[in-house]
Amino acid sequence: MKSKYQSLRIAIHLSIVLVACLAGRRSFSQIVMLQETTPRPVAEQQTFDLGRLQGAAEPRSALKYLFAVDAIRPRNGNAAVHYLSALSHYDSARPLLQGDETQWDSIWLSRGTDLPLDDVARTLEKLTRVRQAIQEGAECQYCDWNTDWSDRRSLNEMISMNIETHQRMRQLMRLLSLETNYALAVGDFDRASSALTCQFEIAKDVQTPEFLITHLIGIAGAGIAFHDCHTWIAQPNSPNLYWALTSIDGNVIGRRSSYLGEVRLLRFGVEAFQSPETLDWTSQQWVDSLARDFAVILPGSDESENALRGVVSAMIVRGYPIAKQRLIAEGWDTDELENMETAQVFCICESLNLARAVDDCLKWSLLSPAELRQAVEANLALTGDTTLPGRAKNFENNDGFLTPFIPMMLPAFNAAEKASERAVVMLAGLRTVEALRMHVAETGEVPASLSEIHIVPVPNDPRTGDPFPYHVTDEAVEIVLPDVSYNGSRDIVYRFER
Repeated sequence: MKSKYQSLRIAIHLSIVLVACLAGRRSFSQIVMLQETTPRPVAEQQTFDLGRLQGAAEPRSALKYLFAVDAIRPRNGNAAVHYLSALSHYDSARPLLQGDETQWDSIWLSRGTDLPLDDVARTLEKLTRVRQAIQEGAECQYCDWNTDWSDRRSLNEMISMNIETHQRMRQLMRLLSLETNYALAVGDFDRASSALTCQFEIAKDVQTPEFLITHLIGIAGAGIAFHDCHTWIAQPNSPNLYWALTSIDGNVIGRRSSYLGEVRLLRFGVEAFQSPETLDWTSQQWVDSLARDFAVILPGSDESENALRGVVSAMIVRGYPIAKQRLIAEGWDTDELENMETAQVFCICESLNLARAVDDCLKWSLLSPAELRQAVEANLALTGDTTLPGRAKNFENNDGFLTPFIPMMLPAFNAAEKASERAVVMLAGLRTVEALRMHVAETGEVPASLSEIHIVPVPNDPRTGDPFPYHVTDEAVEIVLPDVSYNGSRDIVYRFER
């Protein structure tokens, strides 16, 4: 059975790409970049109203609220076992839900703390076993979904993971969000803290095995939890979350391991690209191998693989002269290339393209957000292009990829990078908000600038190393997270009334 992950790969509209490329109108990369750069309307900012600015001191026990449980009181065992149990309990409880309960995630989640409290309490009670299993999973020492594929070499093996289970983990994170908002509405901060902690733990645990898609699921879960932190801060007399936010595991929002997983998929998943210069295959074997791996990525039946053989043959015919020319320019012996199968020459060239492209994508993930932003700005000054050097170029027919494997991945890399950056910035912004509240509790004064806060370190914008923009007026205090592209808005503004 084809996995859900395969259909996600098709989001690039590969069929359109193949037709256009084979017609000679566009290269794969040009079409993908056209999709990526389509302008969208962008609002100036999204403002989170955090209520009246009141001081919130550090809790009497500084780590009373902690968003990383396993470091302090780990439970023996595998978290995945408990999460799967939670999903099973949820399926069993669904027939017991009635009325609005059946659509709780679409009806109630958008209401924040403005909830029908009695109805929500009854719903959460019906899902008690689900919640208990989630708690047990969040407290476990490790999470292993039994999908270790580090030693696999088949593309089919590498992406045969059951992504549907990971997608369903969103339901558990939304349930925790509902509980968080209910607890905040009734003033139970301990219960809200427990639910938030589980949200962040699931956001971390769902990111195994390391793929971009699992990373994006985890980042989405962390985003829900960050939004609930906004709601927490806006509640009257809410405890300070500075140290709780500081305790969040870096793996929740880091992207490097997911990049490595995707690189492994590209580097070792396509058999015909693994040391093709050493393979002694017939022309038909080359075509069959490429068609088989294409069929794994494309949804469909065995007929799809048969149809793809013709597409692959056409790509080889079209790409062979380009491949041969490039390899000769790089020092390959002309006679040696002419004695090879045309498909072999094609695959040698494309395997080199692939290795260089994935390295170009991965190398930027090794930088800190500030260094990454510096690289973007430097390239913008030199070329007028905001794309990182090597990440995506304006590949012409004679200077681009010969197959769709690499261009299909570029939007996923870019989406993961933007999502990770946004999460890192939001975390720093929330910690800045809590540093402000702690300062006000300590001094009784609103600081004129963030540099006046000394009770705890105030995070800078991780992309620039500079303080976040901070504005104080007679009516309000605002902390601005610039250029984070959140929900169609350019900036995030945290606003307190005075």
